[in-house]
Amino acid sequence: MTVKINNYPLRMPDQLRKDLEKAAKNSGRSLHAEIINRLEEFPSKAHLLEDLAGKSIQLHQANTEVKKLREDLKRATSSSEKLADAEYARMKQELKAELLNELSEVVVDLVEERIVVTNVEREE
Repeated sequence: MTVKINNYPLRMPDQLRKDLEKAAKNSGRSLHAEIINRLEEFPSKAHLLEDLAGKSIQLHQANTEVKKLREDLKRATSSSEKLADAEYARMKQELKAELLNELSEVVVDLVEERIVVTNVEREE
C-alpha cells in the first residue's frame, strides 16, 4: 500500500526554518523528514508536557503545605517556649510559697521555744 502525500506549501519564520534545517542536517534527515518526524512525535511530547504541568502543580501545592507546616511548627515552638516559661514561673512561685511557709513554721517554733525558755528562766 502506498501512502499518498499531498503537497502543502508551508510558510514559517526564517529563524524557525534555519533551526529546523540545522536539526535536519544533524539528524541526517531532509527538512521535510525533520518536520514530519517532529509532528509525529508531538502527541507523546505533549503528553509529557501535560504530565510535567501536573507535577509542577503538585510540587507547588506540596511547597505551600511545607511552608504552612513550618509556620505551624514555629508557632508551636514559640507557644511551647511560652508555656515552659510560664510553668517555670509557676513552679518558682510555688517553691517560694513553700519555703516561706516552712520558714514561718521555723520562726513560730523558735518563738515558742524562746517563750518556753523565758518562762523556765523566770521560774528559776
